[in-house]
Amino acid sequence: MKKYILYSLVILLAATVIAWKTGDNDIDNDLREISKVYSKYALDEHPAIAADTDLIAIWKMKQDTDPHNYFVLERYDYYNYVFTYMNREGSNRTYENVGAFFSNIGDTRFLNVRYYNWETRTGGYFFLKVVNADKRGWSMDLALVA
Repeated sequence: MKKYILYSLVILLAATVIAWKTGDNDIDNDLREISKVYSKYALDEHPAIAADTDLIAIWKMKQDTDPHNYFVLERYDYYNYVFTYMNREGSNRTYENVGAFFSNIGDTRFLNVRYYNWETRTGGYFFLKVVNADKRGWSMDLALVA
């Protein structure tokens, strides 16, 4: 079942915002922009929030104008998710099995997304703040933390 969302999730979501702001749709440029805001460390040394099985689904980003592009979010283990972004009309596996998990700071929830830049051989995490989420988990707004 597809869940339709305003879900600025994971690498592509941040990349989409960057592309929209710059008018650039080159994914390599988007990754270079993300590389400016990543951290060597996650917010939690070890994930402590169980992966919500209600989030495991096929997700569609409302901002994406191609109706065939989507995310597949899967549970990796008790605490972690992995996702794959299917673009080019659903025929290209971009960002396959990228890891992510949630952390709380006070009452605010953040998504820690694993990041690796093959060009510079650097990696770590970038963070998406959960700005708004409905109680069913069918819609979520996230913001890139810089």
